[in-house]
Amino acid sequence: MEKVQTKNHREILQNVLDWPPHQQIDLAHELLKIAASKKRDSQRQELFEQAVGLLATDEPPPTDEEIARILEEERMKKYG
Repeated sequence: MEKVQTKNHREILQNVLDWPPHQQIDLAHELLKIAASKKRDSQRQELFEQAVGLLATDEPPPTDEEIARILEEERMKKYG
């Protein structure tokens, strides 16, 4: 990962370095939580899109009558 430091980045870093260590650690924890949350959200969205893709078909959805027939056939298989 390339490290890019803007003037603003350097100023913020210098300000944070002036803080007591416990405050620096608290900030680091908060930033890591935020980054992890964003990564999880991104992964969830990607998984959702993959699932939708797996379910996609060129066929039209079954009609109510077709569903009723399928259910009846499956009941007959299960219960005789």
